[in-house]
Amino acid sequence: MMKVISTLIVLAFGIASSAQVFLDNTQDIDESRYQDYSGNPYYFEDHQKAEVYIVGDEKAFELEQVNVNLLSESVEIFRGDKFIELGKKKVEKVVFNYDGINVTLKPNNTRNSGFQVELYHSSNYKLFQSINAITDERVYNTPGKTMVKQYIRKKEKFKIEISNKSHEVSIKKKEVLGVLGKDAEKVMKKTKNKMKSHWDLVHLLSALEKDI
Repeated sequence: MMKVISTLIVLAFGIASSAQVFLDNTQDIDESRYQDYSGNPYYFEDHQKAEVYIVGDEKAFELEQVNVNLLSESVEIFRGDKFIELGKKKVEKVVFNYDGINVTLKPNNTRNSGFQVELYHSSNYKLFQSINAITDERVYNTPGKTMVKQYIRKKEKFKIEISNKSHEVSIKKKEVLGVLGKDAEKVMKKTKNKMKSHWDLVHLLSALEKDI
């Protein structure tokens, strides 16, 4: 009976039987899991379609609702009121197509925590992001009352590779232009790019590619 139930769960999540070992991590979705925290533990605001590559299995599992939990350092696969949690040691990589951008997340083997994200890849430019999440709390004292608030904070670094040379940058216009040069400034003005997020940097690199 348990084998039949497990097989049904496998089919429901769209994961082949070769990955059935991960069914031990099937859980009910708990909407209150992070309700006491301010901040989002996930890489994406909303779950996305993705290809999940499991360590030791060359096949990509194409799934409809996937996200990366930076706090628990796991890949979470959702279906209905259930989800499967895969620890990052079990995952080779996850490939998302986010708003037309191919985003590949891999466990960060160069650090003790977090993920390495490839945000852009071409013959001219590569853009990488190292990201992890931490929690902290702050105590607020008001007359007659002490309040404790818990926060989820994301720590990230960015690196642009040009001609096999790496440049660490922050998502700030001055720093980005210091690496990419005057042509990038012209493209930013032309495309009205405000450089407010790493997605703006991705769009700038793509626009530069077309302008070369």
